[in-house]
Amino acid sequence: SHSNLLLPYILLLDLGILGLVTLRPWRWMTLLGLVGSLILYGIWYTKFGDESSLLLAQSSLSGIFLVFMAATTIFHIQWRRLPEPVDLLLMSLNAATYFGISYALLWDDYRSWLGGFSIILAGLYLLLAYVAMLRSHKNEQLSLFAIGIAIVFLTIAVPVQLGSSWIAVAWAAEGAVLMWLASRLRLPQLRVFSIGVFVVLLGRLYFADAIVGQDDFRPILNDMVLAFVASIAALYIASCWLRRDKTVKETWLFPVMICAANVLTLWLVSAEIVNFIDSKIIDEQLDASTRYIRNLENVRSISLVALWALYGLGLVIMGIDKKIQWMRLGGYAVQILAVGIVLTQLNHAHAMVDRDNSTPIFNCSFAAFAISVTVLYISYYLLQKPKTEIHAEETKLLPAFVLVSNFLSLWVLSAEVVTFFGSGDAKSLSLTVLWAMYAFILIMVGITWQWRWVRLGGLVLVGVAGFKLFAIDTFTLESGYRVAAYLTLGVLLLAGGFAYQRFSNVIKRFFFE
Repeated sequence: SHSNLLLPYILLLDLGILGLVTLRPWRWMTLLGLVGSLILYGIWYTKFGDESSLLLAQSSLSGIFLVFMAATTIFHIQWRRLPEPVDLLLMSLNAATYFGISYALLWDDYRSWLGGFSIILAGLYLLLAYVAMLRSHKNEQLSLFAIGIAIVFLTIAVPVQLGSSWIAVAWAAEGAVLMWLASRLRLPQLRVFSIGVFVVLLGRLYFADAIVGQDDFRPILNDMVLAFVASIAALYIASCWLRRDKTVKETWLFPVMICAANVLTLWLVSAEIVNFIDSKIIDEQLDASTRYIRNLENVRSISLVALWALYGLGLVIMGIDKKIQWMRLGGYAVQILAVGIVLTQLNHAHAMVDRDNSTPIFNCSFAAFAISVTVLYISYYLLQKPKTEIHAEETKLLPAFVLVSNFLSLWVLSAEVVTFFGSGDAKSLSLTVLWAMYAFILIMVGITWQWRWVRLGGLVLVGVAGFKLFAIDTFTLESGYRVAAYLTLGVLLLAGGFAYQRFSNVIKRFFFE
């Protein structure tokens, strides 16, 4: 029909433009020809597209695409000229518009084939990259840009053709392969593409794969585990290739990728714990009591505390062994998160630890505090060992381990006293005695091991206990409790006097150092 004559006319004009720009880099003509051809094609499809076959519409569009694919590259390949940013923009515009319009044309009838269509386009641009490099090494920039377009089409093909977590698996493999090619071929530009794929992958994991239905949750055997495990493995593999490549100048890239892999690992295991316990809570929600639900929540919280505290300790140990500061710092951060869960989710009040339904010391709150305190002390011990090499700035963090450990210890012991001692006078007296005895122990330990900050903390705590005794207990306790409080403080002061006689030289240095 006469309507179809417009399509050969468009192609004939485009071939004329191709002939001109092959001899002269008239970019304005290429842009004008591409935009004009697409406008004319749009006018034709609007008026006659319903009457014409899909084969005619798609083949005509493909003809326009191929002509301008040649128009944006042949001059540079033939004459070995470096492309300018405008040339690269025209290449991208041609590829993007062709894929977008083709996607709209083929979606209804050939949706299942669009992934293969994207792969064919990727192969076409890879062939273009090969031809450009075969012609001359001066075409390296053009070749690499064509490879970049091919990678984009490969990345698009994955979600178009696959579903669910296999998208993350495919992108993870693509990112690792690109990092391997960058190292193998000594092409740092491919490393940029690899990082881009991993960034897209992380977005996919956060917004899609991390969401798991809890009603029919299955531990380990679920799509989230598949997606995360593949991503973690790909990050570690890519990091290995990155570490082996001695030409890499971005020294920050390796620790960033390792940190990302560790974050995903911690995220995955934590999510499995949370989803498993939450699925049990949903199953029992209608029939279980409030306390039973809270016990399940406590199990979830203490599991996270144990995971994060031990994971942080593992990072510290590995950081000490490999002499990697940023790994140790990551371990400190994870341990701080564990302490945060202990204080907010597993304190006695929130965990519903009380006299009637709990046992002193043998309860979830005390166990969580004990885990955190133990891990902090182990970390401090390892960092204090003579053979341990840490930076001078890092040594300033060491007193924080002791401070936080003692704070947690005193917190949980005080909470145990408040929870399990009956009368108000007994609680108040027990707190005073506890703080005084704890302060005495701190001072003795600080003197024996020459830990200045521990000694200072003990003195501060003695002052707090003394203030409570004289300012509060004297006026609120009954006579028997008041006598016991003063006797206890007197015994501790006598012990302090004996310690002064025994360690007088050390104590003098303590006060006058």
